[in-house]
Amino acid sequence: MKFLISKKVRNKFPDVDVVLLPVKEIIVQKGKNVLIEDKLEFKIEEVRTEEFFNSRMFTLYRDFYKELGFDPETNIPSVERLYRRYLESGKFPRINNVVDVTNLVALQTFIPLGVFDANSITGDIVLRFSEEGEEFKPLGGGVEYLPAGLVVMADNEKILSRFFYRDSVYQKIDEATTSVFILGCKVKGVDTIEVRRAVEEVGNNLKGLYGGGIGHFIESEVVNNQPSVSNTTIRNSDRKMLEKITKKLDSYKIKYKVLNSGTDSLNLDEQVRALGMKYREGLGTLLFKGDGKRYIALLRRDDRSVDNVRLKQVLKLENVEMCSPDEVKKLGFKEGLLTPFLLDDKVELYADDAVMYMDRVITGSATRSGAIETDKENIMKFLGSRKYKVIDVTFPNPHRQDADNIKVETVLSGITPSGNALHIGNYFGAVKPQMDLQVSVKNSFYFVADLHALTTVQDKKKLEENITSNILDFIALGLDPNKSAYFRQSDVPAHSQLAVVLANYIPFGYLKRMHAFKDKLAKGVSAETINMGLFNYPILMAADILLYKPDGVPVGEDQRQHVELARDVAQSFNKVYPDNFFPLPEPLISSGHSGKVVGTDGERKMSKSLGNVIGIFDDEKLIKEQITKCFTDPNRKRASDPGTVEGNPVFIYHDLLNDNKDEVNDLKKRYREGKVGDVEVKEKLVKAHKRCFEEARKKRKEIEGNIKLAKDILEKGAERANEYANKALDEVYDLIGIENELSFRKR
Repeated sequence: MKFLISKKVRNKFPDVDVVLLPVKEIIVQKGKNVLIEDKLEFKIEEVRTEEFFNSRMFTLYRDFYKELGFDPETNIPSVERLYRRYLESGKFPRINNVVDVTNLVALQTFIPLGVFDANSITGDIVLRFSEEGEEFKPLGGGVEYLPAGLVVMADNEKILSRFFYRDSVYQKIDEATTSVFILGCKVKGVDTIEVRRAVEEVGNNLKGLYGGGIGHFIESEVVNNQPSVSNTTIRNSDRKMLEKITKKLDSYKIKYKVLNSGTDSLNLDEQVRALGMKYREGLGTLLFKGDGKRYIALLRRDDRSVDNVRLKQVLKLENVEMCSPDEVKKLGFKEGLLTPFLLDDKVELYADDAVMYMDRVITGSATRSGAIETDKENIMKFLGSRKYKVIDVTFPNPHRQDADNIKVETVLSGITPSGNALHIGNYFGAVKPQMDLQVSVKNSFYFVADLHALTTVQDKKKLEENITSNILDFIALGLDPNKSAYFRQSDVPAHSQLAVVLANYIPFGYLKRMHAFKDKLAKGVSAETINMGLFNYPILMAADILLYKPDGVPVGEDQRQHVELARDVAQSFNKVYPDNFFPLPEPLISSGHSGKVVGTDGERKMSKSLGNVIGIFDDEKLIKEQITKCFTDPNRKRASDPGTVEGNPVFIYHDLLNDNKDEVNDLKKRYREGKVGDVEVKEKLVKAHKRCFEEARKKRKEIEGNIKLAKDILEKGAERANEYANKALDEVYDLIGIENELSFRKR
């Protein structure tokens, strides 16, 4: 770390400097302080005279206050203020041992001294002039937006103090503090040696009494360009609104930062780029009007879009539309400038389910230049202050996904053997994304989720057949056991063992919101009859994922929620134990239709249990029948009628299967014009299916019934997976205390 002084400050105050000394491994304590009791022997009579307060040191620091623009009669310099406070009360102000020792030495030497928690500092410390509208959080609470030209100390993210005038919350020293910076202020007429001795005296006292380790003095450097905290510079015109919001947040005891959006644009993509954030970290506030009378606010993640049909169904509305600019104004906002924190109580508040799986949260401040940064825990604190409901009404916005920007080195994915043959929904939704990644990543783990299958398959013979079939299907479709570890979930016991641990870091309410459980309830199944395997499914899935510490998990959209739950569990665990043990995996969702392939009925996800699939390895005659019965455009009665391509399952499958894109575009054009019938479109799809899977079908036939091949691949994969998984589980056991001096058994 460096201590920098801007050239502008040095030019205006050539004699000003700061002496900085790090002290590490200290123990902060409250209560009676031996050093203070022994050395605090001031004779009150000696310091009551005006002659005392007009002595050399007091005069020099008073003169410096005048240079800063303060009246030292009303804004008394710190050491003089400390003396006067002592005189008035007859007591030395007690905070804790570190602050008390610093204050004592300041009283003895007459030199203003300060102390910072070293862990609160990001990057270098700089002495510079403030910029218009910068945020300052004084010790004692509240937020101030500074005018330009004040002398401040700042790090790379925030203002640490108004230079030797007022401390910030970041100077607070408490029992959690382990390292500090002691600093002393040199001004005109004061020798640097005097200041260094005072600072060193504090360090020596801390070391002698409380076990601190003293570092080397950090010398100041003058820099030409004034460093600034750019993300806290707020436009003057926005201050009033921001002060209103921060006052509200403080009343809820919400932890937050005010950021500069970096742009005046209301375009979301430009704001995301300017803030250097991810789409999944953005929390938007959308205002709707339902049935012409209900005002509705929906909190929605920026990587998702609202399903208006679903919104109407959930809220039992005939009509719902975005509020007009006049209606937005009526609710106290400007168009495009909203914040959840100032919503009127007459506005119904809803949070989309995906919001529950956010980590870092950046949301609007109802201003152009400001944004509020907080986290999910504090958003929940705000939501808890008023009536709200969680609803599931969004889907991924394909143009605003973060996964494309992630460096992926380790991936993990699994497939549940609930059926005995893969279909194109499995292939494009899960298998193909996995196969594509095995070529480009360093470590890839794929498993047959046989333990998950027990929630629906409870027949021994059927389960064995399904597992064998799935493995051979994967091999035929391109699984390379030399590049990927492919194994059965049950062959790696650490999956189940970690699930038992992680169950202690996830609230019951989270599991109740999982899609699989909610879908059962929606179908009229009693909660009393749903097996615990299904209810606890997400916990085991979180263990499946976190055990391998992957960067990404290739999943379909319907499984995104489980990856986000795994992130939540990881965060809960990381808050309790040090070093952010579990990295937060990203859901790698395929773009277009492949993330969640619609079934041949045109309504539900493709699923063998629903009978709406197109197989891959089935008999050619059966595949033709499956394609022929595909749902198309219900409004199209004749081939000469213009048809709808968007959302039409047959064209969705063409986009996925057909390698002849010119043919696909021609079919779409003629279909819209009423110049091609459904029969021809489906016949072309049958041929495209044959071309797409010809090699895989041939290989599948060659390896049919080869149990030895399947077993060898599983055994090799399990050996590699166990090596990774057991290492991670051992580390977890060691962290939580299960692995200890009483342990005698090695796994």
